[in-house]
Amino acid sequence: MVPGSTGVSCRLAVGDSRAVDVDEFWAVVESAGVGLDGRTGDDGEAVAAALVTRLAATSPEGILEFQELFDQLHDALYC
Repeated sequence: MVPGSTGVSCRLAVGDSRAVDVDEFWAVVESAGVGLDGRTGDDGEAVAAALVTRLAATSPEGILEFQELFDQLHDALYC
């Protein structure tokens, strides 16, 4: 199971564009680490750099949707 996944497909509306699926969000994060062969280091900089590269290949709207959902999930950790 993907980290943070409940097994239930939860969708959050983001802006005026399509809803972003939480499972899709975690799949993108997980896919960024594929092929790093454990070279993530203690701070995850390699995964972050790979995630930036992955997101740069999407549309500006896709990047904003990802950021919106990231912010919502991050904020939920501190409720």
